Formats: sequence, C-alpha cells, structure tokens
Amino acid sequence: MMLAPADEYFGPLKMSILGIRNTIHDLGARYDVNHAIGDQTYKSAQLTERAIHDWEKRYPHDGQVPKAIYLIQRLYTKVLTQESRDRAVYVEKWMFSDYATSPQGRQLKKTVAAEHLAPIPAPTPATTPTPVFSSDFGPNYKSDFSNAPTPTTSAEPAASPAASPLP
Repeated sequence: MMLAPADEYFGPLKMSILGIRNTIHDLGARYDVNHAIGDQTYKSAQLTERAIHDWEKRYPHDGQVPKAIYLIQRLYTKVLTQESRDRAVYVEKWMFSDYATSPQGRQLKKTVAAEHLAPIPAPTPATTPTPVFSSDFGPNYKSDFSNAPTPTTSAEPAASPAASPLP
C-alpha cells in the first residue's frame, strides 16, 4: 500500500491530507450553525473534492482516500441544496466504483440505505427593495446618478427663527 506523504499537497488549493480532513470538518461545523451558507459550503466542498480526486490519482491505494470520500459525501448530503444533493449522489457512485469493498464503502452503503434525507426547502422569492434616494443636501437635490424621481414639496420653506437679543 502506497501512502501519500503528509507534506504533499493536492488540488487547486494545494491541500494536505490533514487540511482536507480539517476543511471537511470545519465546513460541516459552520453549516450546522448557519444553514444560510449552503451555497458557500457547497462551493468550498467542491474545491476540497478536487483535492481528493488529485490525491486518489497520485495515490490510489492510500487507505485514507476512501475515508475522505466518505466524509465529503456526508457533507454534500448535509447541505440542503439540490446541487449539493446531486453531488452527494455522484460521490456515492465514485465510492462504490472505486472503493466498494473498503470499510467506508460498506458503511456508506448501509448509511444510504437507511437514511431519510431532510427535504430541501423551497426557495423564497427574492424581493427587490425600492430604491430610496436621500441626499445630505436636502430633499430637492437632484442626483445625476439616481433614476429615482426628485421629490417635490409644495410647502413654503420654514422661516428662520429670529435672532434673540443678547442679554
């Protein structure tokens, strides 16, 4: 069995074996506390997956590769976006084609067979805010950079208070 050295780096981000494992863990932990970062988590996971592909290409018999594939598949499954779920299926097939007999391959098969995935929430319609134009120069100042209409007022300008005599 040929193991990858700990000081070798993989993928576009030049990740070490420990960096790959830590990144997957950190992405999952961040996503657990903030589901609003699903797209960001998915994109970061893709870069990590590319590092795993590079690692597998150079060291196909390294016993840590199936562990990394298992972890990235579980991360993709966790993220509640359709893209991520689709990628989880791709990684699952990758595991079964290359490492089906590994302990992680057997575990993934059991896990996938028994799990009931949380439904992906429907996207909420984005509302575009109405542009509000305000100026430090007052409400009647027209901006050359705004498409908003210049507000008009029909009220007379307020009279300045009269200066009071000094005592």
